[in-house]
Amino acid sequence: MDTTPRSGQVEEWERPHLERLGAEVRRLRRSVGLSQRALERRMGRDPSGGHGLIPRIEAGTRRTRASTLEELAKALYRAGVREDPWGLAEWLAGLAGPALAPERDPIVDRIWRGG
Repeated sequence: MDTTPRSGQVEEWERPHLERLGAEVRRLRRSVGLSQRALERRMGRDPSGGHGLIPRIEAGTRRTRASTLEELAKALYRAGVREDPWGLAEWLAGLAGPALAPERDPIVDRIWRGG
């Protein structure tokens, strides 16, 4: 099985990992009484456009970077989750396992944008 990260649709082998991650994010979000949009706002994201980040993570249809899970864990901590945000982010990344998206490379991003 090729576990090389790719863009686009989630591969079949990634689904179990991403669904476990999504179920845990949903459980944590609900435990502090936040809506999906409210959690996105607490992460500093704009939930108004298109398909939101949190709904796609919870549905297991989006690969997620460790840095995004750190943002999410910090937002959940500020909302009342009693877990250490860094430990929580690490644990969530472990649930994503090999389906965790690679971090962006700032140099590649700058070249891609033409800067």
